[in-house]
Amino acid sequence: MDSVKRAGRIVLCALAGLGSCATAGAGGASAADPGCPAGRGRTYQVGREQRLQHLADVPWDALGPGDRVLVYWRPEPYREQILISAQGTAEQPVRICGVPGPQGQLPVLTGDDARTIRALGFPYPPTQERGVVVVSLREGQQWGAKPRHLVLDSLELRGAHPGHSFTDQEGKRRRFSPSAAALFIERGEHIVVRRSTLTDSANGLFVASGDAEPTVSRDILAENNHIYGNGIAGSFYQHNAYTEAIGMVYQYNHFASLRAGAGGNGLKDRSAGTVIRDNWIEGGAHLLDLVEPEDSAKITTADPAFRRTYVYGNVLVNGPLDGQTLVHYGGDNGNPAIYRKGTLFFFNNTVIVRGEEKTRWVTNLFRLETKDEAADARNNVVFRQGSTHLFLLDGPGLLRMGRNWVSEGFGQRPHPEAGEAPIEGLDHLIVGRASPFADLDGLDLRVRPGSDAARPGDPLPTGAEHWPAQVYVPHQKAKPRSAGDRPALGALE
Repeated sequence: MDSVKRAGRIVLCALAGLGSCATAGAGGASAADPGCPAGRGRTYQVGREQRLQHLADVPWDALGPGDRVLVYWRPEPYREQILISAQGTAEQPVRICGVPGPQGQLPVLTGDDARTIRALGFPYPPTQERGVVVVSLREGQQWGAKPRHLVLDSLELRGAHPGHSFTDQEGKRRRFSPSAAALFIERGEHIVVRRSTLTDSANGLFVASGDAEPTVSRDILAENNHIYGNGIAGSFYQHNAYTEAIGMVYQYNHFASLRAGAGGNGLKDRSAGTVIRDNWIEGGAHLLDLVEPEDSAKITTADPAFRRTYVYGNVLVNGPLDGQTLVHYGGDNGNPAIYRKGTLFFFNNTVIVRGEEKTRWVTNLFRLETKDEAADARNNVVFRQGSTHLFLLDGPGLLRMGRNWVSEGFGQRPHPEAGEAPIEGLDHLIVGRASPFADLDGLDLRVRPGSDAARPGDPLPTGAEHWPAQVYVPHQKAKPRSAGDRPALGALE
């Protein structure tokens, strides 16, 4: 069983009793699919030819360990908003699974012209404005309770955007909040969202946490999802994914471009124990924005994993209209005392920078916000396509370079200032001219045999808690990586 090692403990990848998710594919679940097996509870089947015709027919407030809801594809979307407050167990999670159509179409739940199910008992009206699917407490539930051990599988969630309106549980028309999400987890733990599509919303995935323990979200796994087309045109505050939790893992996902005109990030994270591995991520002001908690001081004080962030095995594609800094690490609220002040471990990634100097003069691989932030970068392939000027580092943090392949013509810092630490390990770099890839135009980004990037990388740093064990397979799949103590350069073998 694949595992996530974090702060001296092991958190199983099968957070909710899923079994191994190391090589999970992107195909949808079905009633007989082992990805959505029946538990010891009841199964509720919803669809055109099922006894339950509407999501409102499911007793959502009564779901318990081992229960399963199967949502069958139909040509028209389900225009119903749901609240999930159930508590499963590690052995018997509560599963909400889509059953795909004849061509693999996922069942669609949309917020556009949706109706909130009155019997769900949203605790207060603003909660209804937060998403198509909301994970939170229901009205009358004990405050200290927390939804847990949930699996959401093979669903397309869309339409939680201020441009869309819905009918709330009181029968009033409302618009979604600017902070709404296709899937909004207000609080919860041991939650898996997999093989799903999150799109056409202000945020695709949103995970929140508060200061009090009952409001802290923990151990959230997002895998094999397609997340794209989110954000609000003209705004920088909504993202394809926006998460704040203790234990946040992304793997095997395809993050594509945001909504046209949106200024947000591909993936913005404020969590402790963040692991971003074996994904394909493209688009955004930053591809990755890894900063301090905003609403939960407990994340900075209660978990030492806040100081260690892992990004490995990913394909990162920065397009000509994207922002000038790919990976931002540290903080963004102006209070450096609560910034990450740790190390970003960045290894075995393939990075494509596409830009022209007339539209984006400078492109920075990293921005490390203060002198207390560091990045350890090794075994990466960084290719620049176009005339944009590529720099390794912006900001005063410390960058340690191991063996990496980098396109020729790069600079160290765009705006060097007195007192900044020099970039370490520049003599370890392999500087290349031609594309090292099998087919750059076709985005076959495997390293071409015989290229100067086709060589073993460095051993991982002493004390590293993760190892690149998988290889991303376009799209939303993965396969085992070849064994060895010196993994090859780049994300794709």
